[in-house]
Amino acid sequence: MIARVHVVCFGQNTPKIWNQLSLLSTELDIIIVKPAAGEGDHHLQKQFQKRFTVRYSAIETWLRFLKSNHPAYTDVEIIEQRLASLPGLSSVYLGFKIT
Repeated sequence: MIARVHVVCFGQNTPKIWNQLSLLSTELDIIIVKPAAGEGDHHLQKQFQKRFTVRYSAIETWLRFLKSNHPAYTDVEIIEQRLASLPGLSSVYLGFKIT
């Protein structure tokens, strides 16, 4: 099976610099556009959800590594409560705006 992926870029002139990690999926400016024909297709639904699976331990490990070892991350504040609110291993797909 060959997957077709299309990317659409919406121009905007509003750069954002974050100094706190981590942002939750509901706070990200992401819009997911799905084919209308896939509404009843459980395989397609599962595929979309799988692509947005979050693993808390991996995110925590990499955030701490980057903060300790990468000069661009030295000023980043990791908010423990927000980090702890991430799922252990599940999809954050339902937190996005889906059209």
